Amino acid sequence: MDTKAVDQCIWCDRDEALEKVVREIASFPTGTLYLHRDQTHRGRCIFAYKEHLRKITELSREQYMALMGDIHTSVSAITKALSPDKVNILILGDSSEHMHIHLCPKYRDGKQWGVPFVVDEAKPLLLDDAALHILVDRMKEYI
Repeated sequence: MDTKAVDQCIWCDRDEALEKVVREIASFPTGTLYLHRDQTHRGRCIFAYKEHLRKITELSREQYMALMGDIHTSVSAITKALSPDKVNILILGDSSEHMHIHLCPKYRDGKQWGVPFVVDEAKPLLLDDAALHILVDRMKEYI
């Protein structure tokens, strides 16, 4: 991987632009788990890979297996903390060049059950800092 600075990547910069979108839950060997500010799907998270890679195919098999171990731990924490009926796992990469994984809890009686997760809600449910902090603390209990 080219280690030169990456221009305009919120996942690499980790500055106030990132804080507007997510709150950090935990750091892992392969990346960082964040709680998304849009909680239309309660417990929605993003796992950002530790390095600026564009595609999952840039990982070695060993790196991929380590990443999936951390994703498993993250999904387990979401499941234990919030009891969703399912957690959708999406790797998209169309609008962000930094490899990140959407972890979207789905609830049988909730929004979009039985249909694919919509990443950008028309009317997002944006939580304030206090409410985000409560969810972050709850998930930390299971990591």
